Amino acid sequence: MSEPAWLSQGRDHLWRPYCQMKTANPALPVVATRGSRLVLADGRELVDGLASWWTACHGYNHPHIAAAVREQLERMPHVMFGGLSHEPANRLATRLAALLPGDLNHVFLAESGSVSVEIAMKMALQFHINRGVKGRTRFLAFRGGYHGDTLATMTVCDPDEGMHSLFDGVMPRQQVGQMVHVVVAEGQGAGRRQLRSGPQTGVRQFIDQDQVVGPGQGRDDAGVGEIA
Repeated sequence: MSEPAWLSQGRDHLWRPYCQMKTANPALPVVATRGSRLVLADGRELVDGLASWWTACHGYNHPHIAAAVREQLERMPHVMFGGLSHEPANRLATRLAALLPGDLNHVFLAESGSVSVEIAMKMALQFHINRGVKGRTRFLAFRGGYHGDTLATMTVCDPDEGMHSLFDGVMPRQQVGQMVHVVVAEGQGAGRRQLRSGPQTGVRQFIDQDQVVGPGQGRDDAGVGEIA
């Protein structure tokens, strides 16, 4: 079966992610979605195990989500937060804050995982800037980690084995250490992680599994380690 005209016409104009476009296999033309399935132009169906990079975790064409999107588009598609606000964002923030532990009670809305980690990094830096603390400008990350594709998040991904090694030297180097698990006796809680690394001058925050945790805020279940 020949490919759709829109695919052949657009091939030379779309920049595809995570591949070398000159050698990558042709993209599969998707014409419809249903639940966990992608329907291709030739009628074949694929199970989308990645859920479109986790954005469709509830399935495609979910009736409740589709109805809410239609209603919102008809009433008010988008309003910026610059001096303005709207009901859906306030309701969502209130519901999310009720789920958070301790005194965590604020929500910053972002459009992607990479951007959310970058925002968290900026918040961590600004925390010390606002307090007048100088020199704490570096982050502590773990080898094997992946935290996003924006410029700042690339600096806390694995510098050698990650997909961003090509950009080495473009952005400031962060402190990256090796994480190891330490076995503890039964009944003493979960095994803590320890970080083996070099001198920590200027290091200010831990980065682990898309979490930014400040000094003194580490929890075992968050994967935050101790400096060894």
